Amino acid sequence: LIEAKFGKLKKGADVEQSLKNIYRTSTNWSSMDNHKKMTLDLIAMKMSRILEGDSNFADHWDDIIGYVTKTKENINAKSK
Repeated sequence: LIEAKFGKLKKGADVEQSLKNIYRTSTNWSSMDNHKKMTLDLIAMKMSRILEGDSNFADHWDDIIGYVTKTKENINAKSK
């Protein structure tokens, strides 16, 4: 049941780390604050679960929306 929703652990971890490596070698990564970095890391985890597990499991998508919403709120609060 867990594997059906989240995918095989090793393959999911490989996908997740590949996504994170893309982030970490990008131009803006080093200048981003930790909140944005954490959000991208969490999104990478959810993306790996979508790609390797059940892409119709709504919680994966809801969690991404939640991470992005909180980050946007944080950005908006800082710009006031």
